[in-house]
Amino acid sequence: MSYTHSLTQARYEHLGSRITDLIQEKAPNAKFGLDIGAGTGGLTRKLIEKTGITFSGVEPSLSNDKFVDGDITILKGFAHEIPFADNMFDVVTLTSVYEHIHPENRFQSMKEIHRVLKSDGVLVGQIPNMYFPIELHSRLPFQSYLPRSMGQWYLKNFSSVPWKESGMDWFRVGPRHLRKDAFAAGFAEGRFYGASYPADAIPAKFRWAIPILRVIPLGFDFYFRKNAGVAASN
Repeated sequence: MSYTHSLTQARYEHLGSRITDLIQEKAPNAKFGLDIGAGTGGLTRKLIEKTGITFSGVEPSLSNDKFVDGDITILKGFAHEIPFADNMFDVVTLTSVYEHIHPENRFQSMKEIHRVLKSDGVLVGQIPNMYFPIELHSRLPFQSYLPRSMGQWYLKNFSSVPWKESGMDWFRVGPRHLRKDAFAAGFAEGRFYGASYPADAIPAKFRWAIPILRVIPLGFDFYFRKNAGVAASN
């Protein structure tokens, strides 16, 4: 197993555990879930293993309309055009995805998530801290603080990530942006929690920055509930 693969698996494991904890706390009776931005199901599989929930997925980058891996079915689709009917899911997960949604589609994406959730449904997920001193996608210091055109130049000329020539596919967002979109879309309550990864999920050359995590989190886990107080009455 390569070092990079080990890091990826460690991140899936820790992130899966954090998201599972939120699901079990906020949607303890959930049976059906939807993972938006599921890729080919790496994190989705972890969530199924840890929660026992039946998950489907949505992923815009699929080459075909459907990807099936065992008991996971992932459909080609976007957060702002979810290919599922109304009121289908007890929980929707949006993990490291919101920052990749084009600004024009963020509000519509929250409306779509709200639409496919059941009346007592919960949105659970994670966003990176886009103001962390090291930009987490490019691995470049202070890129997030630059205007987008300068950030693109910085990425293409100095980043070591293999896909850098395709350019930035993320946008500078934070909890306030997601909170605004979620409540405007109809969610009734929500909360953010600062979150970081342990040393085994962080590249060795960046572990010098671990003490910073005590002050500045790498990201934020969150939940939003469709209807306030519903779960407490179940």
